[in-house]
Amino acid sequence: MALLAVRPASVYRSPLCMARGTWTKRRHKAEFDVGVLTSKGAVNVDISWTLEKGSWEKGYGTEVVEWLVDDGFRALGLHQLSLQVFATNKAAIALYKKSTLEKEDKDEEDTVPSEAISISRDLDSMVNTFNIYDVQVRSGTDYVVPRPESFREQVEKEFIAKCTLFAIIEERDGGKYVGHVSLRGLNPKDRDVEVGLSIEPGSWGKGYGTEVMKWLVDYGFRGLGMHRLSLVCYNTNEAALALYKKTGFVYEGAKKKAAWVKGEWVDIVAMGMVDEDFWAAQKNA
Repeated sequence: MALLAVRPASVYRSPLCMARGTWTKRRHKAEFDVGVLTSKGAVNVDISWTLEKGSWEKGYGTEVVEWLVDDGFRALGLHQLSLQVFATNKAAIALYKKSTLEKEDKDEEDTVPSEAISISRDLDSMVNTFNIYDVQVRSGTDYVVPRPESFREQVEKEFIAKCTLFAIIEERDGGKYVGHVSLRGLNPKDRDVEVGLSIEPGSWGKGYGTEVMKWLVDYGFRGLGMHRLSLVCYNTNEAALALYKKTGFVYEGAKKKAAWVKGEWVDIVAMGMVDEDFWAAQKNA
């Protein structure tokens, strides 16, 4: 049983996560419009469909919408289907209610959208975790210093926005923040992307890193069609090296004494995995 839920952060919009499908039967067209990632980390799409006037009141609308709802959830794995209709269109409203679509009340203008709350919460959790010394000292070659409030904007615009994939890691029960995971620095021609993983110290030693990395590796190759996943790590971070090796990464070399960490020079180790090795491991599993 999975202990964690990995969800796209609400601050991120992935061009890779869109769904579009068209079905034509009896000249009736139904279509999924472009989807975006919601604040809850699932795909939400708008429904659009049309019937020519001569086919009204023949049950075709019920048939089409029931198929559309079923295919959207069962085949495409969507989280939410949305639509808009005029309040005066009683026939359409009755059809949508019959197809289990429910009315959603419009937010009041003075209410803070739930997405904005989620954005703030995610960024606060990330920055607070990064400001923990034991996390920051393992996270890069910059000076290890407390980061100010303005660092939140830098995280959003300079880090998250440039990721191919960025997801928040949280516990399934209660939604406790665990960390984040990313694929960034994509080389489109070679389909090579850099792996990033950060877990807050209170969640260390619980197997979360293994679970998340297995998911990320599988999704990187199977879901995104990458050719190669790459990462770097300090040679003194034995727990991380063991995790990466356990999840299929292999040693590819080291940059000797390249980083000053806790009063000593340490090596930066390069590790990687290619698609053919991933698929070979799946066959032998």
